[in-house]
Amino acid sequence: MKITNKHYGNLMLSTDLEMAGLLSGDLIVSYGCTALVSGIVAGRIFVESGGRLLLNGSALNGITNRGGIVEIYGVVDGGIEEISGETMISSRAVVR
Repeated sequence: MKITNKHYGNLMLSTDLEMAGLLSGDLIVSYGCTALVSGIVAGRIFVESGGRLLLNGSALNGITNRGGIVEIYGVVDGGIEEISGETMISSRAVVR
C-alpha cells in the first residue's frame, strides 16, 4: 500500500506500507508488516510483535513498540515507549 496524499483516520496494516503523505490518525504496524514512513503521522504509532517501522519522516504523537523492530531516523514528538522489541534511534534523529 502507498500513501502519497492524505489518509484520514486510523490505519491498521495488513500489508506493507510506503507513506510519503499525511496520516491524520494512529498507525498500527501489525505482525508481518513493514511501514516505511517518510511522511507525517499525526496520531501515535504502535508497532506490534513481528512488525517493523522505518521512520524517516515525523511522528507527532509518539511511538509505542510492543515487540517489533523500530528504526528512527526522523522526528518523534511525544516520546518513545518500548514495552518490548528492538528500538534503534539514529544519531541524526530528533526525539522530544
